[in-house]
Amino acid sequence: MALAASGTLLLAAAIAGLVWAKRYAPLSSTAGGVSAADQLQHLGAYVEAEPGSGGRDVVYPRFRAGHDYWVGFTLRNHGPLDVTVLGLVVPDLPGAATVPQDLRAAPHPAVDEAFGGQNMLEETVPVSRLRIRSHGARFVWVGFRMQTCYHHDRGGTESHTDVAFRIRYLGIFARSQRVELPTVVSIRCGRQFPPRTTHPASAAPSTRIE
Repeated sequence: MALAASGTLLLAAAIAGLVWAKRYAPLSSTAGGVSAADQLQHLGAYVEAEPGSGGRDVVYPRFRAGHDYWVGFTLRNHGPLDVTVLGLVVPDLPGAATVPQDLRAAPHPAVDEAFGGQNMLEETVPVSRLRIRSHGARFVWVGFRMQTCYHHDRGGTESHTDVAFRIRYLGIFARSQRVELPTVVSIRCGRQFPPRTTHPASAAPSTRIE
């Protein structure tokens, strides 16, 4: 009787462990993550602090079809297991103004990378396998490819608040995990750049970046 009970407990524990492993989602851009933005192709952009953005800045790149806008941040692994990032989950959105498409990281970690150190975009290369150790971090760059504003009304806005990464752990488990961006990336189609009036005077002013 006791043996059967022990077997049941072991089975239950094994099932619980399997469920936990399949739902493992340890990545985030918070808790010390450092965000930045840069443009290899000299795209103008302006940044605003907008109501409803959860305290995050919202960056508005100037729309130029076929160009990439890059956002960099510290990707942190809060879990007890090492994780290999296999790339981005690229959404199939042919009518979207922008799509997160490229992932870059430096061949070697930056100095104090786990504590917010970062690499310049020019120092990075495209990656398809990026190992992040348990409770470690890597600074990554995500490229947003600008596609078309054809399907958007004049003045329409499209925003990205998170991106999805493909990850593998324990050598056998693979899944995708969405990670909130530290900076919201938005495109305003057919609008003056930057707009003369964006929000009421109570809102934070916009900042132009080049």
